[in-house]
Amino acid sequence: MAFLRSAVRYNHLLFTRKATGKASSLDFLSGQCLNVTPAATLSLFSIFEQRTTPRNISVRHLSQRPAGQVVDPTKQDVKGTRANSTVAAAGHLEQPQRDPLDVRFSDPHAAFKSKTTFELVRAYLVYLVCSSSYLVEHNMQLMKLAQALLGDKLFIWLMQSTFYGHFVAGEDRFKIVPTLERLRSFGVKPILDYSVEEDISQEEAEKREVESSVSESTQDTTTMPQYKVDKTFADRRYKVQSARTYFYLNEATCERNMETFIECLEAVSGATFGTGITAIKLTALGRPQLLLQLSEVIMRARQYMLELCGGTGNVLTHHKTIKDLEQYYSGVSDNKEVKDFLKNMTTDKEGILHLFPWSGIINENFELSDSFRVPDPKTGQMRRLISQIPPKEEEMFRNMIRRVNTIVKTAEELDVRIMIDAEQTYFQPAISRITLEMMRQYNTKKAIVFNTYQCYLKDAFQEVTTDLEQAKRQNFYFGAKLVRGAYIEQERARAAALGYPDPTNPNFEATTEMYHKTLTECLRRIRHQHYRFGRYCDDAKKIGIMVASHNEDTVRFAIEKMNEIGILPEDKVICFGQLLGMCDYITFPLGQSGYSAYKYIPYGPVKEVLPYLSRRAQENKGVLKKIQKEKQLLRAEIVRRLFRGKLFYTPKGNYTAEELDVRIMIDAEQTYFQPAISRITLEMMRQYNTKKAIVFNTYQCYLKDAFQEVTTDLEQAKRQNFYFGAKLVRGAYIEQERARAAALGYPDPTNPNFEATTEMYHKTLTECLRRIRHQHYRFGRYCDDAKKIGIMVASHNEDTVRFAIEKMNEIGILPEDKVICFGQLLGMCDYITFPLGQSGYSAYKYIPYGPVKEVLPYLSRRAQENKGVLKKIQKEKQLLRAEIVRRLFRGKLFYTPKGNYVPI
Repeated sequence: MAFLRSAVRYNHLLFTRKATGKASSLDFLSGQCLNVTPAATLSLFSIFEQRTTPRNISVRHLSQRPAGQVVDPTKQDVKGTRANSTVAAAGHLEQPQRDPLDVRFSDPHAAFKSKTTFELVRAYLVYLVCSSSYLVEHNMQLMKLAQALLGDKLFIWLMQSTFYGHFVAGEDRFKIVPTLERLRSFGVKPILDYSVEEDISQEEAEKREVESSVSESTQDTTTMPQYKVDKTFADRRYKVQSARTYFYLNEATCERNMETFIECLEAVSGATFGTGITAIKLTALGRPQLLLQLSEVIMRARQYMLELCGGTGNVLTHHKTIKDLEQYYSGVSDNKEVKDFLKNMTTDKEGILHLFPWSGIINENFELSDSFRVPDPKTGQMRRLISQIPPKEEEMFRNMIRRVNTIVKTAEELDVRIMIDAEQTYFQPAISRITLEMMRQYNTKKAIVFNTYQCYLKDAFQEVTTDLEQAKRQNFYFGAKLVRGAYIEQERARAAALGYPDPTNPNFEATTEMYHKTLTECLRRIRHQHYRFGRYCDDAKKIGIMVASHNEDTVRFAIEKMNEIGILPEDKVICFGQLLGMCDYITFPLGQSGYSAYKYIPYGPVKEVLPYLSRRAQENKGVLKKIQKEKQLLRAEIVRRLFRGKLFYTPKGNYTAEELDVRIMIDAEQTYFQPAISRITLEMMRQYNTKKAIVFNTYQCYLKDAFQEVTTDLEQAKRQNFYFGAKLVRGAYIEQERARAAALGYPDPTNPNFEATTEMYHKTLTECLRRIRHQHYRFGRYCDDAKKIGIMVASHNEDTVRFAIEKMNEIGILPEDKVICFGQLLGMCDYITFPLGQSGYSAYKYIPYGPVKEVLPYLSRRAQENKGVLKKIQKEKQLLRAEIVRRLFRGKLFYTPKGNYVPI
């Protein structure tokens, strides 16, 4: 029998059949159940691999059909003459529900079908409070007063029933899962953020910022006032409601922030099926002085190019070549330092990309002081664009880059995307440069890292087009989140006070125009990619944009432009994002119509997210018109439910927002079927295992030719360049095979005894591990090509499991390399499976399920199987007895299991 195993994280395991005597649709390989053409075979696997349109799993029974008739899995079943002979259409995937989109965003039912009536009433009351200027202005003081009067328990209950429950998903990564599941069922995906904020005074904030923004070096060569700390604006929360602020305390705090971001990544990965995003801020990961200095270097480099060859903007926008610069330096061309400077520039066939080797910035050995020097065109003398940085601060910079690298590497391994938030203009040049280099490093196969662009800035369009150009020329995926921006009032006040040009657009209309102009340019380039490469190839999706806006006119503009250009929602190049608890009337209709829609999901303990809740109240006060519409729609939906008798409505959605990450293990069967099964399976591997192992073949090591079969198939995978997946088992048909061979007079295909089978298993496993080691040495552990072989050691024999672990250690394969996993049946050998999983190994349980009366044949087989392994049962009984006695004597008879072992 064949089983579908889903590798989605945590407890989301999807299987393709019930544990009954009925065969799964994958058993058509043995000819038992379904006589279909090869085209139908391919279409079945296509269902699993197609991920442009997300789908749900549903298990159905299909009647047998005449030979040659292709089953259409999208149609209802039609009973045939043999109604009792049904097969489980394992892995049949339905089209998700899709609703038509009302682009006026005025349908209360579409907006709030994901919410209970209590949640609607709560939202309405929250918005009423946000409409009161007095309550909003003094919200933090009122929350603290309520906490003092009510005590912790009552205060937490009150907040969970009101503001916290509306704006925050839960207290920790486990309690947010129901919220994420509900969002997912209604077509909405998450951007996760651990929203605990420090509640520090203005004086403390100013003190920290000033101390961390000034170098220990006595030198100060800053000539640009914008990139100097000023005490008046040292509290970066000044006039900012919609953005979180981090204040540097020490390197240990930055390490904790890194760990928090990684925990967010793990939470996203575990609960969102690989479709989630985590937002991070670089000011949380390092000393702000370093970002200030790096930003100034970038702006001075642009100024240098202006003096040298005229024109403004980034270096690559000048389209100058090395020969052009050699002419500028003609008077000092013999100078060795000038030659070295020209040699180290980042260039391509179209010209100079960067004056400096920025690619080195993500190298943890990058030295700031020695890197940013330019020659004087007249004297050839090298002059610094950055003051000499003390060794301690150089180390701090390397630590910051290490933290960013660690986070992005983790995101890559967990298949989660990272959005690096924009911050103030005096930090932003450095943030964007580091982010672009992370894109260049990690966005080679898809967009993992996204930059954020604030469209209230006058140079937003120029920055986006420049970065798009760099992505095109350096051949990496470009990810951008477009926002209006969070710091506009602070930026204007700071520019006026410090005497530098105001970097912001003059009014809301100009910002909207900038947003639409920038979005249009991104869409134009996406269209160009489509026309150049064709819609469904990867190169046509090298630009990904998030329209992060609560403004329905901007969302409507984006949809109209998509329609005009011919970009479909399922192309997955444009997505939309709003905050949890805000503009549900925009987000949910989008998700329910098939668009890629996200909610920014804050979470954290109630008392520690009060500053976040305070900002949300302030932000809602500033958008009264938007609140007015949401209140009106909430009121209409509450009234509709009241009159239709649906006050106790339970939300249930079927709008699947995520793509499935499912692997198929095709089980081995009798030797008279196996050559055909293996051949078809290998061809499915060749077709679908191009980016990762989706299809796995099974090899029975009681067969004499098991080693030869595995090595032959490994060789085919290598030569045809596809991922090879294998499940190694001892085998299920040995007695039947021997009896059949003796009766029909052909050579016995099986090994003579258990020891010979064990030797064959270990020999075959060793060969697989040897080839994995070769891949590691050839490509490096963490690149994809080093993981082109994946093996499941499916064995209840602890000696074999121990052998596999010893070989992994000997070769240097780590559990987190994800190339070796272990599997046992539910209810058997728990003493092997759980210690493996709890030690970080990739461990699986085969999970049968089904109605009690219909699984009796399965239970009978399990009883027979256990009878044959008395020694194993004896050990398990002994361990169970010891654990029961331990709990009895330690008073833990009512122990409640609670694990925190995230499956790899």
